[in-house]
Amino acid sequence: MMKNLIRFLFVLVLGAALGYVFHNPIDAKLKAKFGADKVETVRAETEEALRDGSEKAVVVGKAAFEAGKEALDSSNQK
Repeated sequence: MMKNLIRFLFVLVLGAALGYVFHNPIDAKLKAKFGADKVETVRAETEEALRDGSEKAVVVGKAAFEAGKEALDSSNQK
């Protein structure tokens, strides 16, 4: 279990480092191939979708927390 966690964290850190190092060349290639307008439009749409998804995840998380809290309270009252 711990070995899998360490391997996952290593891959995550390695991917983040490679993404940071090669972001500008990848971005330049995408803009050259598809055009700057299209790349910026897709980036904006992606950021908006991620923002909406994270807001929905927070709402669902709060609802799940409240449901769990109510379930514990009702089981303690019995």
